[in-house]
Amino acid sequence: MKRDVAWILRFISYLRGQYKQETTALSVSELQAAEQAIIRYIQRTSFKEELKTFEADKSIHTKNSPLSKLDPLLNADGILCVGGRLRRASAMPDRARYPMILPKKSHIVDLIVRHVHESHGHVGREHLLSLIQNRYWILRGRAAVRRIISQCVTCRRLAARRVQKMADLPAERVTAGKPPFSFVGISISKST
Repeated sequence: MKRDVAWILRFISYLRGQYKQETTALSVSELQAAEQAIIRYIQRTSFKEELKTFEADKSIHTKNSPLSKLDPLLNADGILCVGGRLRRASAMPDRARYPMILPKKSHIVDLIVRHVHESHGHVGREHLLSLIQNRYWILRGRAAVRRIISQCVTCRRLAARRVQKMADLPAERVTAGKPPFSFVGISISKST
């Protein structure tokens, strides 16, 4: 999807007369601009009211908003990010200090979670959530991650392989009429 949006943005800049490159391949900056355009679109459609109040008085005070606890801030690209308590953590990159806020249910969120899940070798739920939170903050992220992992065919196959049939118990362990621990042995060895 990022590539498609990058091509559309390139075509728009070509129509406006702003595109001057002769290359046919997409650049990294074009892909980053496409990603920001996608995130901006998701936020504009999912957080309409919150963005209106944020742009008016630079904060979200309503308690019924899911963003009020995140102390959001608007970055230079017009994307809502988590404010949080890491403002002074200068050793961390900005994308990890201020992850972009995403809604809990969106097709784009599903694509992001699925991409990270598959590109990191079908990792578990908590590891996947920590990888995603390096760049994005998904509202109710655990539920989104759980939903995507439960739909993953590869993970289902791997889980089915892990479930093995247990072997039958030996006859000594299931003999009726014997008291418990009748067939228990302890090996004592002398250590020198």
